[in-house]
Amino acid sequence: RIRENLRRPLPGESFDNLVNRSITQSIARSINTSAIVVVTLAILVFVGSATPDLKHFNAAMLVGIVSGTYSSIFNAAPILVLWERIVAKRKGAAATIMHDESLRGERRLKRSEEGEEDSGDDEKYSPVKRRR
Repeated sequence: RIRENLRRPLPGESFDNLVNRSITQSIARSINTSAIVVVTLAILVFVGSATPDLKHFNAAMLVGIVSGTYSSIFNAAPILVLWERIVAKRKGAAATIMHDESLRGERRLKRSEEGEEDSGDDEKYSPVKRRR
């Protein structure tokens, strides 16, 4: 969600606020998805597994899903914000993620105003590899 919001940040929005807004937008969906998996795995651990090996495997999956969900919501975003601050201190404001994305947006806007199609050239110069 952060990547999506980076493409169209609100005017004057800081990176911290953008990350916070992104987490707020996606937290309910992440927790709901993980809760469904946790309930299923809990049922398999306590009721449905025929062998002890499967119970141990399901218990390990349960711990992994819970810790992964917690980490992706509450650890990854603050680490990204800290990383962005370190990069901004070392290289100046021109090297930040927000600046790079705003430049890409300006180039896309200029191309669309000139009637050119978006060729996706901005993606190959991106410091972050993106999947389509």
